[in-house]
This record gives sequence, structure tokens and C-alpha cells, in this order.
Amino acid sequence: MVGSGSMVRRGVKQLGDRENRTKPVVKIGLSLGSFTFEVIQSPRPQGGVRGCHSVLSEVRLLEQNTHVKKTPYFIVASVLLVMVFLFTCCTGFQGLNRRMGPEYEAETASWLQVIQDRAGNGMWLVTRGYHTGDDVVAIATDAPLSHAAVLDLDRLQVIEAIGKGVVATDLKKFLKESHRMVLIQPPDWTDSSGQDTVARARSRLGEGYDFLGTVGLPDDQRWYCSELAVWASGVKVDRIGLKNVLHPKTMPSLGKVLFDSGQRNGQPDQ
Repeated sequence: MVGSGSMVRRGVKQLGDRENRTKPVVKIGLSLGSFTFEVIQSPRPQGGVRGCHSVLSEVRLLEQNTHVKKTPYFIVASVLLVMVFLFTCCTGFQGLNRRMGPEYEAETASWLQVIQDRAGNGMWLVTRGYHTGDDVVAIATDAPLSHAAVLDLDRLQVIEAIGKGVVATDLKKFLKESHRMVLIQPPDWTDSSGQDTVARARSRLGEGYDFLGTVGLPDDQRWYCSELAVWASGVKVDRIGLKNVLHPKTMPSLGKVLFDSGQRNGQPDQ
């Protein structure tokens, strides 16, 4: 692709086992005008940058076409290399590579089985989803989790607040569209309180999405995802101020984590 702009080719080689959650080494080929680079991204060592799970470990110049002017491409290369570093380093970019399709069906089925075995009505499912809104939330806040929903186990549904408002979604569909899933038991949860949580969440079906609430200006007739889940569990919400925004990434600290799938990798979980 010499002299024709830029192209990014990405290949990921998984190293280590799932139990240790070893991060992948990423090799990215860049063809930029007169230069061809290989960027090698390795797992972050102990003591590295907080919030980043890998480091830019090596950049190799593979070849150069001396017939193309150099200076503009050095500038473009520098900008793209910074983008590559951000893309492969920061937590918020996890999930941009959509892992969907038949090869992931067994993994989705295993998540569903875990929920049926361990969960109860009114528990929270907190995920890193595959929708554009999930990408915006995760990247803007550099977070591994982007969405939350209330589990209606009896109906195999979740009650969630998304862009078009509060809706009931098929549980399997919800899981298929998730890169990571965390099952959380709310504080002081019981079978009875869980039923109450589901009823409260369902009573808000059809109400709008609280866009202003995500920046600290809540509307008591609208909901964003984690606000709905926490409110349905009996916690006071609608407090003004950015510091009072309920982010999905904080929800594991609000209850008891019963299961965390980790990032989707195509292997069934237990």
C-alpha cells in the first residue's frame, strides 16, 4: 500500500491461560506512504501505568520507499502510533473487537447456565456491551464495564434503560451482545426483595432515557442504566452533581459479585 495513505492490519496472539487473564501480545502492521512499520504491544508489567493493561514495547521499521517524500508521513505515522498505543492500552477499548457468531454460542450458553444456577430475580447484570453507546461510555471513562440491567429470571429477561428508553430484553440476546458479564447480588438481597426489584423496574417500562442524568442532572421520569438498576433495588437516586452519577464500573463495589466472565474468548465458563 506504499504511497496510498494508510492501512492498519491487526493480529492478536493469545498467550497464557484464561485463569490468569493474561493479556494478548498485539502486532499491528502500518503502511504509511514511504514507510512500513510493525508495532508490537505486550502485556503491562507490574508497576505499569494504572488503567492500562499493555505497553508499547517495540516499533520496527520494516521497509522504506525512498521515492516518496518523507516528512508528511513521519507526522502521520507519529499520530497513528499514538492512536495505536491508546487503542491497545486503555481499558475502555476492550470490546471494540466484536466477538459474536457461532463460535461464541457455547460461551454465551455457559453464561446463561451460570445465571440460571446462581442468580435470582432482581440481581444486577453489569456488562461491557457491543453497542455504540457502550463504546462511548467505556472509552470516555476508560472503564471495563459499560452497562447494567435488572434480571427477571422467571421470564429470562432483563429490564434495562437504553437509548430508546426502558425496555425488557430477552436474556440470551442480552448476553450475546456482551463482551463481559458480571453477576452481582445487591446488598441485603432476598428472594422477596428480588421480586420487588423486578416489579419496580418493570413499572418503569416505556419511560425515557435520562441523558442529562449521565452528566449529573437527573430527571425523575427518565433513567440511565445503572440508575434504574440501583433505584429498583431500593437505593435513593436522582442526586444532582457529577460525583453522584452511578457508573456501571462502580456497581461491583455496591453488592456481592457472584460471577465475572472476564473478556469473551470463545471458551465456555463454569
